[in-house]
Amino acid sequence: MHAPVARPLPSRPLARPPARVQQGSPAGLRSVCAWPLAVVGALLAGQALVPRSAHAAGAGLQPKATTVDLLASGGRLSAGLGSTGAVSLRGVSRLDNGDLLRGELLRERKFGETGGIAGLGYTRQIHPDHALTATVSRGQGGLSWARMRGDLELASTWGPARNLVTRMAVYRARYDSQRSDTGLRLGLAVYMPGGLALEGGVTYNRSQPGSVGTAMPFVAATLGQEGDRIVSLRVAHGREGWQPIGEGLSVQDFTSTTVGLNWRQWLASDWGVLAQAEYYRNPTYHRTTLGAGLFGQW
Repeated sequence: MHAPVARPLPSRPLARPPARVQQGSPAGLRSVCAWPLAVVGALLAGQALVPRSAHAAGAGLQPKATTVDLLASGGRLSAGLGSTGAVSLRGVSRLDNGDLLRGELLRERKFGETGGIAGLGYTRQIHPDHALTATVSRGQGGLSWARMRGDLELASTWGPARNLVTRMAVYRARYDSQRSDTGLRLGLAVYMPGGLALEGGVTYNRSQPGSVGTAMPFVAATLGQEGDRIVSLRVAHGREGWQPIGEGLSVQDFTSTTVGLNWRQWLASDWGVLAQAEYYRNPTYHRTTLGAGLFGQW
């Protein structure tokens, strides 16, 4: 339930991995990153060349109070692990007092199991430059979905132009079979002229049982404006503590890479289309996911 780059309000018993294991390499990582970088480069070039629509944010469009996204996605897994599919419904609404209310419903199929989550988040502006967000979610269906999870995040704006945003969050997730994750997320975003935002950060996580500590750094870039189009690219590369892969199997303490590209295009002042692509790789398998959907605002 976290956007790649966003401002505050205004001023997992471990089993052996499968037999088919592939080792990553720097060359492999470069090939993983090459295609989304090429795509986002083309999109950014198109952003500069295509005339802005009449309903663009720069034309005086006022932000809508409520946005709802409906997204369907499907993916293919290597190593004989089958396919994935998901449908999600997400919404965010600005209340009369300026606070934000978020909700999410997810139904998902992967590793031969079907489950999902329901989540609710609330953002409170505790100071003109500081916002506090609390999120709780509940899942069902197997080890891939946390039974209970809670997140608490503080976002703060800094600098003379208030174009720097820091984020600090803590979370706790409990799964079946007495598994749990506890973590800390740190991030810094910089908002630049022309609708460009850059963000970097890291998630520190400790998984139980085994007290497996990991770190997952990430970088993200977002270009565009509300009411026109928003394109974002996110790359994360680091270690994960554990991951269930179905049929009573799981892997632990491994390196993974995720590259994601998201596109939000307004077709009118109050609705538009969504598209996403993601590539994920670890030493056991890789996954390619594509998704599309619609969003509405009022």
